Order: sequence, then structure tokens, then C-alpha cells
Amino acid sequence: MFKAIRQRIRDAGTIKSLCFAAEKHANARGQGEPGAEHFVLAALELPDGTARQAFAQLQRNPDDFGSAIEAQYRSALRSIGLDMPAETQLDATGSALPATNGPYRTQPSAQGLMQVLTREIMVPEQKRDSAAPLVGAHVLLAASRSRHGVCARALQAMGISPEALAEAARQVIDRGRLVRAG
Repeated sequence: MFKAIRQRIRDAGTIKSLCFAAEKHANARGQGEPGAEHFVLAALELPDGTARQAFAQLQRNPDDFGSAIEAQYRSALRSIGLDMPAETQLDATGSALPATNGPYRTQPSAQGLMQVLTREIMVPEQKRDSAAPLVGAHVLLAASRSRHGVCARALQAMGISPEALAEAARQVIDRGRLVRAG
């Protein structure tokens, strides 16, 4: 029982880190609320390294994901007749936007990602292996469920299908379980 409680506290700390980093990434790009893409960027920064391992397993550079996001923003602007030179920074000032009052706010894509993460991936503690902490690869697994939005399009632009991302994330998670069990 105490193991499960400790794990839930660690997972809550991971979620807090993800939220803080996702908001930082959104603000750096001139957005007040993080989207699923910002949570993937945050997962790539987690010290467990599992999100980066999943990208590497797919033979993709995780550091290219940020550029793929920027390309999606530019593509969206071009679709409405606005063209930005490639060297133009979308986060012109680089400063954070003021924090919003009230509860933590996210874009609908991030809300969906967090719902999948907490409802389907982080299963109730009685079914969950208490030795399996929440890691960055779990965020990728949740992100793989989305078929629309900036995150899905950025992954697609990198040549990463939702199915391949989910499989790579599962394999990395399973390897971590084996290492902890052995």
C-alpha cells in the first residue's frame, strides 16, 4: 500500500514537471496555453530519457520535433495567406506571457492528452504495477492517440506514424519494467 502511495506522489511530481515545462515551451512560442505538442517537448526533457529513447528507436532525432512544430505553425499561416521568412522567430521577444488566473489552462489538444494519460495509461492503482512510474514514453503513448492537431502533424512531418510511436513507446516502457524487475 505504501509503495502505491509513494508511486502516486512521484507520478504527481512528474505531472507537475510536465505541466511546468509544457507551459514554458508554449510561452516561449508566444502562446498562453500549452498544447499536446508542448507536452511532448516537455516529455523529451524528462530525466528518465524514455521519450528520447522512443524517438531514437524510430531512428528520428528528438531534437527535430521543435522544428517540426515550427514548420506546422508556418504552414498554417501560409494556408491563410501569411508567409513568414524561415529565419523569422515565432517567439519574437522570447519572454514568457503573463500567467493566467485560476486553474491551470491548456489547449484542447493538451486536455485530451492528459485525459488519455490519466484515464487510460495511468490505470487505477489496484491494476497498476506499482514499480512502473510515469515516464516520458507514457506521454508519447498518449500523444499517439491524437490524429489531428499540431502535434500529430509535426510527428507526421517527421515520418512518425501514430502506430509506430505507440509501439516504440510501449517497448521502451516494457524495457524499463524489465530493468527494474531484474
